Order: sequence, then structure tokens, then C-alpha cells
Amino acid sequence: MTQIFISYSSKSRDVVSALAKDFQTAGYEVWFDEALTGGQSWWDQILTNLRACEIFAFALTPEALESEACKREYNYAYALGKPILPVLLTDGVSTNLLPPILTRLQYVDYRKQDKQAAFMLMRALSDVTVAPPLPDPLPEPPQVPISYLSNLREQIESLNVLTFQEQSALVLRLKQGLQEGENIDDIRSLLVKLKKRDDLLAKVGDEINSLLLTSGGLPDVTPVPIRREPMPPGSYNPEPLTSKVSSAANIVGTVSGEAVRSAAEGFNAARSRTTPPGSFTPSSPTPSSMPPTTPPPSSSNYRPPSQPYQGASGVTSSQPLTGNPWTSNQLAALYIGALFTLGIVGIIGGLMGLGSDGKKSQAKTLLILSVLFLIFGIISASSMSTYGY
Repeated sequence: MTQIFISYSSKSRDVVSALAKDFQTAGYEVWFDEALTGGQSWWDQILTNLRACEIFAFALTPEALESEACKREYNYAYALGKPILPVLLTDGVSTNLLPPILTRLQYVDYRKQDKQAAFMLMRALSDVTVAPPLPDPLPEPPQVPISYLSNLREQIESLNVLTFQEQSALVLRLKQGLQEGENIDDIRSLLVKLKKRDDLLAKVGDEINSLLLTSGGLPDVTPVPIRREPMPPGSYNPEPLTSKVSSAANIVGTVSGEAVRSAAEGFNAARSRTTPPGSFTPSSPTPSSMPPTTPPPSSSNYRPPSQPYQGASGVTSSQPLTGNPWTSNQLAALYIGALFTLGIVGIIGGLMGLGSDGKKSQAKTLLILSVLFLIFGIISASSMSTYGY
């Protein structure tokens, strides 16, 4: 039985398997590499079957024409004098650009694999000349094809310092391999090895990172904003700014009330020390219990020595108050100044709080209140100007 050796690329295995079945149906014994492993023993087995075949069928596909193993196989078959039958299996092959050994041979178009194509294939097989005996001595067998990745790995693992040009050339070749879609995992592994070199330049490292990210070799390592994990429900409930303002107002009111009560108690104690017993009863004053009054002289600052001092607030004290009370203009000016101060400080604090995600909502509330303070201050200042204060 005539033995046919099929040389092909692993990427075309499906169409080659169909071709092998057609050969077997026609009564031929077919051998083609189905293990697709590699190494010296694998290559020796291929060469042994190639030397034993009577017809060398070359599967014409773009991948086979680019395969280094296929190139060495058809060159060795030619050196042995084997009949070579090119079989066109897929589109994308330019017959004008075939290697010299294949250009001079008539190929069979078997892309459709219909009855007519099968008839042409059987006719071509019948026209093949008988293979001559093997030459003696045998031609030098081709070396086991080493993947270009093996050469690149040797360069990457070299102890010699790699220049920028050498590093860039390695990355460019690996990038081409990724684009071709072959040996993706092996290429990623070599990129990682190259990235670990001590002499790797920053620009080349950035290119490697980009290739690893686009090919899915590494997770995204670009800096991202820190994302805080949400706190468990009920563990923290930030109080709105309006509630804090109300609480502060209540605290201020409480403190003010305590101050007023303390002042009143001091006043009562002072009054009890200066007023004779029975001469004054706040709850039920009578004219007979009040001390006799003496018309004051023309001076408004005159008071009888026995009469307690009465200040502007109407509170009677045994000691004169120092200083003059604020006028209406002064009080209004202080009020307006306080509004402007609160507004400006609040706006500054609100703007600072906008930069924090946790304070953003509170900062907006503070800004609104501060703007309201400023508006009230402006309105008050306008009113004073309008009424001549």
C-alpha cells in the first residue's frame, strides 16, 4: 500500500484530517503528525516517516508556508527525491509567491472538497512518479526546528546587559507573536521574565505592562482612587449639619440661661447686703415702706448717698457700673460684623469640606447657611445706610 506523508501546520488540522480520510478512502496509507509535541525524539519520528513515504503531500495553507518545521520537511523531501504533491486547502495562498521548490510543481485545488476536487486529487495521485530509492549516503537531516520563542528566551535569560535597542527588539518580536495569536501563554511568560531583569529600562517596562494588560496576562495595575468599604448598618450615622447647628444653638442658649441665672443670684445677694431689713419688699412694695425721695439736682449724675445706684438696664446695684453701654449704632455694627464673620468662616469651612466624600453633603449645607448669613449681613448693612445709622 502506498504511504503518503502529509506535511501541514497545526492550525489547519481540521481540513488536513478531512484530506487524510479521503486519502485512506482511496486506498492509501496516510501518516501525519498527530502528537504535535516537540523535541528531538518527536522530530526524529517525523524524519523517519518522511524517509519511508512514497508520496510527500504538502498542505498548502498560509500557516504551513510560514511554519519553520514545514519548510524543513519539504526541503528534506526534495533532497531525498520524494515525489511532492502540493494540495491547496484554504484561501489566502498566493501561488506566485510559493517557495522555489513548490513553484515548479503542479498543485491540486482541494478547497471545495467536492466530487470534482476529489477526482482531480485522485488523478494527481495516479500521475505521481514512483519514488526512487533513498540516496546513499543520506543527505544531512535538518535540525529540529526551534521555536523563535526559544531564541528569545535565551536572550532574555542571558546574563549580559541588554541595551535599549535589544530590549526594544525583544518586546517588538513578542508583540508580533501576540498579534499572530500563537503561543499566547508562552509569550506572556517571556514578557514577565523580561520585566524582571535588573537592567530593564523604564520605557520598555511601560510597553511590557501595556502588552500584559491588553493580552490579559496581569490584572489592572493603574492607580485607582481608594475605595472605602461601607460601614455596617447602624455602626455610624453621621448627624446632619443642621442638627449640629441646632444642638450648638441649644448649648449656647443653655449656657446663656445659666449665666443670666448666676447674675440674678449675685444681684439678689448684693441687694440683701445693702438694703435695710424691712425697707424694701420686691413682692409687695408700698409707699410707706419706700425710703423718702429727694428731688435730684440739675446734674443727671447726682444721686443721694443713701440711694442705691441704678444702671441703664434698670438693675439696682450697690456699686456703680463702669463704662458706658453700647449705643444702637454700635450694637448694629457688631451684629452685622458677626453675620459677616460667620458667613466668611462658614464658606471657607464648606469649601474645604467639599474635597472629602464623607463631608460633602454637610459642606453643602454649611455653605448654604453661610451664604444666608452674608445675605442677612448685607441686608442689615443696607438698612442701616438707608435709615442714616
